[in-house]
This record gives sequence, C-alpha cells and structure tokens, in this order.
Amino acid sequence: MQSLRKDKNYYKEKKGFAIAIVLLVTTLVIVLALEFNYEMRVEASITMNSLDSLRAYYLAKSGIEAGIFIIRMDYKNDVKNKQFVDHLGEIWNIPSVSIPLGEGSIKGSISDESGKVNLNSFVVETAGNKKKGAKGESKSQQKINVVRRIIENFPVKPEESPQEIIHALTEWKGELFEDDEALEAYYANLKDSYESKWDFFDDMSELLLVKGITKEFYFQERKKTIENVGKSTPNNKKRNPHYTLEDVFTVYSYDPENNDYKININTAPKPVLRALHSQMDESAVEAIISRQQSGEPFKNVAEVGKIDELKPVFQDEKDGLKGIRNLIDVKSYFFKIVATGTYGDISKTIEAVVYRNPSNGSINIKSWAVY
Repeated sequence: MQSLRKDKNYYKEKKGFAIAIVLLVTTLVIVLALEFNYEMRVEASITMNSLDSLRAYYLAKSGIEAGIFIIRMDYKNDVKNKQFVDHLGEIWNIPSVSIPLGEGSIKGSISDESGKVNLNSFVVETAGNKKKGAKGESKSQQKINVVRRIIENFPVKPEESPQEIIHALTEWKGELFEDDEALEAYYANLKDSYESKWDFFDDMSELLLVKGITKEFYFQERKKTIENVGKSTPNNKKRNPHYTLEDVFTVYSYDPENNDYKININTAPKPVLRALHSQMDESAVEAIISRQQSGEPFKNVAEVGKIDELKPVFQDEKDGLKGIRNLIDVKSYFFKIVATGTYGDISKTIEAVVYRNPSNGSINIKSWAVY
C-alpha cells in the first residue's frame, strides 16, 4: 500500500515535471519564432528601405536630367531668336517645382551661378599689382572692393574684419606675395589640424575651413540672444530669410568668350548689385532689379550705361574708381540644378553644377553631390 502511494506521487511529480518541460519548450519555441519573425521583418524593412533609397536616388537623377534638358532648350530658343542673352524670364529660371511620379515625387530647381561673384577671380592679392605711377583704383582692387562690400553688408558678421577675411581667403588660394606664418600656425594648432590649400576653391563648402568664416556667418544664422529668447527659432538659431554666402558667391561663372569672370547683371541678386560700386545707391540697384523683373533684360553691356541711374557708376573715373562695365555681362554659362527624389519616407537630393558651352549648347557636369 505504501509502495503504491509512492508510485502515485512519483508519477504526479513526473507528470508535473513533463508539463513544465513542455511549457518551457513551448515558450522557447514562441520566443525563437518571434525573434525569427522580428529579424525577418527587420531584414525586409532594411531591404525595402534600400530599395526605396535607390528609387529616390533615381527619381532625383531624373530631375537633374530634366534640368539639363531645360537648359539645352533655352540654348535652342536663343539660337532660334538669335538673341544670346540670359535672364530671369527664361524657362530655366525655376525657383522650385514639385512633380508627382508614380508612387514617388520629384522636387527641383535651377539657378544661375553666373550672377554671383566668383571668389577664385575676385579674391586676389592687390599689393604689387598696381602699375608704378598709376592713380585710382586698379582692376584687382575693384574686385576686392566688391567682395569687401558684400561681407560688410551681411547682417550676420564674421569673427574677423572683412579685410582679414579677404586676407585669409587669399592666403588659402596661395596668392599672397609673402607667407603668413600666423595663419599657418592657426590651422596647425587646431584640434583637427590641416594646411591651407594653396589653390583655387573647388567647392563653396571649403570656405568653412578658412579662418574667420563660421557656420553662423556662412549660413547667415544668429544664435539666440536675450532679445529673441522664447521665440520660435529652429536649432537654437535664427536664420536670415534672404541671402547666404552661397547665394552671392560662387567658384564657377567663368566667361570663355571674354576669357574672364563676369557677373550676369540680368540675374545678379540684390547684394551683388549693391556691392558693384561704392556709389551704387538704392535707385541704381532698383533700376536693374526693375529690368530683371520686367521681361526686358539688358541685351548687351552698353545698354546698362544708358540708364540714367547707372551712368554715374558705369564708366571708369579718370584717376578714380573703376566703372561697373568692367565687371558685368549679359550671358550665363554655369547653372546649379538641385533635385530631390522622394519614395515612401525616403528622400535623396542631388546637387549638380553644369556648364553650357556657348558655341553648341552642350552640357558638361562640373560638380555632383548626393545627400
């Protein structure tokens, strides 16, 4: 009898142990199944995101191709009309347009680089460039003064004076007549040290490496102050709604027909126009802006000198300031195309600068950035 009772207890314990094993195994199977399902979903999500990213990229690339097509069409229109003038009333001037395409969309814009000031040409060493006995402003000084006035007129100021900024830019290009050991030491003593490039700027973002040019100055952003605490300012900064350094300066805009770097007066923004001459007052600037917006652009440089408000600044002064006629043109050769492709929640942006050959309208891509 006692042996039978022990056997019953033994079987109960064994049965309980078996149930526990079954529950444990079942739990493990469920956990493993859930883990496997999660990994499968993660891999599927990664694969889907990769596919969406690729689709977004090709949508953006399609936007770049569309922009190139438009710039070519503009050249054909110029040939047809026998009027090789570029202005804001042409088909290439697309501030921003969004186009749905299948399950995705493309957003793009085209802007003119030739209406900006080319830092590779306008930032030059002026010491020693002036001919002995010459009076008045030299061509090099005229260009430097344009850059200086633009820097002075920015609402958000750099850490250094405009003259020091120009000096640092000139040194970066390797065009100083004498080495600046203090600047060399500054770059060498940075946490992530580097040396001056001693060559032309290839990209506008290089300016952020130059002493005195901060992100706040480059993007024209103000840090919060006591006066604007509490106001809605993203990223703890207040952005200037008008112009950044990229809107007024460029590293392109070469004019192959004149073998020089000219500014297209038909497309130049207001800060550039204002800086062309020390006596360029508001009426003179507005006279140009009015022509830009009227659909009746300047067809040649000589037309600019016929505007009453521009006559005082057009020609060179004897033994004085250089006239704006030395700096301007009415044609464009470099354009920036920005296209963003979106597919699902993924977006890709391509920024390309292209050169249009004035002899046949062919397009050459000069820069290509994806982000």
